[in-house]
Amino acid sequence: MINSYFYRTVVIPNYTEENCKDDCQFKRVDEGYIILFEDRIRKAAEYIDSKISAGVLNIENSIKFLVLCHELGHWLTHWPLDSNGLRWDCRYYFNPDTNEADIITHEALAQLITYWCAEGHPLHEEILSEFLTPKNPTSAYNMYLALVGISKVDILERLKLLRANMGCNALLTDETAYNLLKTPSFMSEIQHWAKEHSIRKIDLNLDDLKVLEKSILNRFLIHRYGREIEYDYILCMLEKEGILDEHAKSILKFDKRFCI
Repeated sequence: MINSYFYRTVVIPNYTEENCKDDCQFKRVDEGYIILFEDRIRKAAEYIDSKISAGVLNIENSIKFLVLCHELGHWLTHWPLDSNGLRWDCRYYFNPDTNEADIITHEALAQLITYWCAEGHPLHEEILSEFLTPKNPTSAYNMYLALVGISKVDILERLKLLRANMGCNALLTDETAYNLLKTPSFMSEIQHWAKEHSIRKIDLNLDDLKVLEKSILNRFLIHRYGREIEYDYILCMLEKEGILDEHAKSILKFDKRFCI
């Protein structure tokens, strides 16, 4: 991966003085704007051309495309209204342990959207893979690779969950939101959680889970990743929230005796 100094772009957010919520210090974010550093992009293109000989101008245009897609990826994840009428207009999750804003989920999503944009274009794909993706698997800019096998529809549906459940006093942190995002199958994860994280060692039927309302599956996973609590206790919380009807309780094998 080339030094980020050469190709860096910047989204300039406009932080207001308004808190996202009354009891939260996160500042609300306006739309902002994007800056591309053309001189740095040209230097990066010259460096990459020395490695792959694809022509400086071709590479320069490819880098501009990719880094613009990355920054527009941030815009897409945060700004447009979703079907719930929500946008992600609070700044990144703040980690009090490191005194810094965590970036895993945000950067993984932006890189993933860049990957989607590059698909089918050999030069874009090569530059993104070989020069704009760190080899270190713990880098936030590498972690999109765990998401590429998940459908675009599922990713965008999960983005709605993150918008509603990440940030001020919400259940999901940056890291747990990413873990939810990369879950291959929500239903298989619930089945696993029932078997491995219940003293009853419950066997759930995947075909039965398929008929459950998506809102129930989603809410279960929010508690599973946000709280890391035992299966039966999650069901108790869902029952308390009033989203489990009798049919859902039967499928999930709800037992009131486990509720406090």
